[in-house]
Amino acid sequence: VFRPFGGMILAKNLEKITDEKLASPHMLSAVHVKNNVLEQVGALTHIDGTIRLQIIDDTSSLCGKILEKFEELSGSIILLNTSFNAKGEPIVETEAQAIKCAKNIGLDYIVVGERLLKTDNL
Repeated sequence: VFRPFGGMILAKNLEKITDEKLASPHMLSAVHVKNNVLEQVGALTHIDGTIRLQIIDDTSSLCGKILEKFEELSGSIILLNTSFNAKGEPIVETEAQAIKCAKNIGLDYIVVGERLLKTDNL
């Protein structure tokens, strides 16, 4: 079963990963990864040297803040991003579905809106 992964990256860091122009908040297409960063993003890179990316323009958004803090702490400019669902299940669309799925797949925490939820307290 094909279950694609993608990366989430701030728009300001896109040129560090690829020379191609991409400006989508959705992972709708793939771009070629620069050779000098292939090893750094290996888990996200397809066999043909491409990567699906979600571009985050707004650094004041929750995702933007997470990416900035992650870069500050780790030095990495990209985070794994994929759909939220369990194998064989539809993609999560509601808070109740998110909580149920998180518990079923063993996640300790989930972020819903601006709230960090510990799943064993739900």
